[in-house]
Amino acid sequence: MNMRCQFNRLIWMVSLSAVLLSGCASTRSATDGAMGESTGNAPKVTDVSFKDTENKTVVTIATEGIPSYASYRLDNPPRLVVDLQGVASGSVQKPVQVNQGVVTNIVPSAPKPDKTRLEIGLSQQVDFNVVKKGNSLVVEVDKPVLSTEAPASASAQAMKETDQVQAVISAAEGSGNNKKAVVESMASASVVTDVKVETGIAGTRVVIKGNGHINAEAILLENEQLVVDVQEVKNAVFPNSFATDDPLIKRIRIGQFAEPVKKVRVAFELRTNVAYQLTKDGDKVVLALQKEAPASTGEADKSADVVKSGEPGKSVEESGQTEGGYSGRRISLDFQEADLKSVLRLIAEVSNLNLILAPDVKGTVSVKMLNVPWDQALDLILKINGLGQVRDGNILRVMTMAALTKEEQDTITRKEAQKKVEDTVSKIISINYAKAKDLADSLKKSLSSRGEITVEDRTNTLIVKDVPSNVQDIVTLIKILDKQTPQVMIEARIVEASTDFSRELGVQWGANYAGANRDRAWQVGVAGTKKDNDPDTDVDVMTGIGPMGSAFAVNLPAAVKQGAGGALGIGFSKLTGDLVDIDLNLSALESAGKGKIISSPKVMALDNKEATIKQGSSIPYATVSASGTSTTWVDAALELNVTPHVTPDNSVIMKIKASKNAPGTTTAAGPIINKKEAQTEILIRDGETVVIGGIYEVNKSDSEDGVPLLSKIPVLGWLFKKQSVVDTKRELLIFLTPKIVNPSN
Repeated sequence: MNMRCQFNRLIWMVSLSAVLLSGCASTRSATDGAMGESTGNAPKVTDVSFKDTENKTVVTIATEGIPSYASYRLDNPPRLVVDLQGVASGSVQKPVQVNQGVVTNIVPSAPKPDKTRLEIGLSQQVDFNVVKKGNSLVVEVDKPVLSTEAPASASAQAMKETDQVQAVISAAEGSGNNKKAVVESMASASVVTDVKVETGIAGTRVVIKGNGHINAEAILLENEQLVVDVQEVKNAVFPNSFATDDPLIKRIRIGQFAEPVKKVRVAFELRTNVAYQLTKDGDKVVLALQKEAPASTGEADKSADVVKSGEPGKSVEESGQTEGGYSGRRISLDFQEADLKSVLRLIAEVSNLNLILAPDVKGTVSVKMLNVPWDQALDLILKINGLGQVRDGNILRVMTMAALTKEEQDTITRKEAQKKVEDTVSKIISINYAKAKDLADSLKKSLSSRGEITVEDRTNTLIVKDVPSNVQDIVTLIKILDKQTPQVMIEARIVEASTDFSRELGVQWGANYAGANRDRAWQVGVAGTKKDNDPDTDVDVMTGIGPMGSAFAVNLPAAVKQGAGGALGIGFSKLTGDLVDIDLNLSALESAGKGKIISSPKVMALDNKEATIKQGSSIPYATVSASGTSTTWVDAALELNVTPHVTPDNSVIMKIKASKNAPGTTTAAGPIINKKEAQTEILIRDGETVVIGGIYEVNKSDSEDGVPLLSKIPVLGWLFKKQSVVDTKRELLIFLTPKIVNPSN
């Protein structure tokens, strides 16, 4: 009995132990399954090793699967960072001391359970390259180049002086896998076989071809020389220097370098500044060039960030206007089917912005951009993916355009709804310079549906009633609009100048002959008339040969008179025997004169208001009609009519009419009105003087009166003619000077 009880007790204890063990096993299995979902199924880093070669230090990161990765370079202190996406740290947990070349150590960390970060410490900044070989990543860190080795040191020095971030992102999924497999299976090139230039409408393409997969990079050196370095190859292109007719490339030179790295350098002598991008495609690389537009930011190349794709392949070209207000640090991007979120996170790191992505932001992006501002690159990437951004301080939110539009509409709706329930306030605003009624018409557009404006004309005041935010907006607008109206003093000068010159030369002469018997009333001569000498008669006898009623045979005197000109008379007479009388008069007149009249009307005018000033007289004209005689008055006056407008930069636009009308010679109908007038519209700076019009008139005449035929006889012809010369000049100039009394600003 006791033995049976003991046996039953033993069976019960064994059964209980089995149940407990089964429960523990189930619990452990469930726990292991949960861990497998987070990290157990993810590939792990199995090993990190390094080796030192003559030209570089090689760090090999071995994993269990094909990794997606990002790599970039940081300063202070200098280091390379390799992020493995979806890869657990595995057995690599502790820092590794290297001290080979410029590599000092390798420090692993795990920011997330499915993300491993390896920081490769550097003693100085150098170039690096990341290559994927199977399930491993190979990080090749160049050794520093001595300054005595010119071709390579120029590139190294240019890279040293730039504060660059190199980032590499590759995606291991999608249609790119087939091409990657082809590239990986292709043998590396050993020879550059061809360099060809293709000129097109969109730009220039330079195709560099080899006998296998080409590893190349484009470098802009310190002297602005563009080169393409093809690594680990020899040159088989002949000739190695040739000129081109391309509008962007003047000459191409191909050089072979053996130390410190075997490579072929293709150098381009450019005709102008260009934007460039390098595309790798199997056994060839294509360098695309376009004429570069002026950039809005400083020295672009010296602050460039460089971002390279982890896998070569085709890229989608994106172009943007670098002058459109972009001011971010310049970067270069080369992505093929990379995860959009990873690209945006990378740009956020470069820009030092906090990034928030909406849940519906997803997709991949393939892009290659060289030397563009990061904000322009961000803008382009968002546009091609139908996304928008909202910047709030140093926080960047990215969402779809539909979500962004809805958010903006919701904000507007919320503000409108708030205005409908918000209490209204009233404010009395006095208007200083403008008319309150005129301002009210412009301000009503700023009111809400509950707002109103009342005009008090007597005090030139506005009473505004609306929600507080709208009232404040209206007050701000009134301060801008209600300003003192500018006034302008306009001074005109009307200058009239004249020069007169005239000259006349004339002659008079005649002769008489009488016989010895002087008492006889006859005589022969060319003197015209002769008075009878017989005292017993009162009759004059016309016995001479000459013009009737004239004392001279030739009577062409100058217009001499008292106070003007002069005459010289010569007479000859024979007093014995027959009487002979000869009379000769020479007359001359010359006059010269200069005159200047300056009229200077001034008028003050308000901005955009017409002003007029006038001085002169009104002349009556009598008009006779069937209803009787009526009088018409015509103004003969100096007048200035002007409408000024003051511009924001203190210039003055003026509509001007300046005139000076004066009475002239009198006719049977009345005096003539001599008009001098200019009408125009001009723009002139404050205080400057401009000539708005001028008239220059010249009147010359040269006349001659004489006896036909006889006046043409040389020398003696002067006894039979009269000469007159007239030279008159008239000049009119109108000057204008505006002066702003109280500028609007």
